[in-house]
Amino acid sequence: FFNRHGFTDDPIVTARHKKQADYWENSTLMVYIPPYSTNCIGSLKSLEEMNDQLKKWRVMSMAAHCEQVCIMERLRQEILVLQSRLSSQQEVIEALQKELCDSKL
Repeated sequence: FFNRHGFTDDPIVTARHKKQADYWENSTLMVYIPPYSTNCIGSLKSLEEMNDQLKKWRVMSMAAHCEQVCIMERLRQEILVLQSRLSSQQEVIEALQKELCDSKL
């Protein structure tokens, strides 16, 4: 019913409203998307508006993509640092275990 009347439960679209949905149990968060009007009277104006919206969308999409790439690169670098730290700690543990075994003999 709601899907047929302009509502969507798309997780990306509804993500910014997730906080309000936490108060409701057994419900689906949905957002109303107004229908696109194709009136012939203002078609040039609506075409310009649509082009403006597409330009804004492209800019925002590129910005979001750049941010995601930066975050992924930071995560990758953090993993490499942690793996290096783990490796050096493992070497210290092995050296201490060998020293302990040598001192017992």
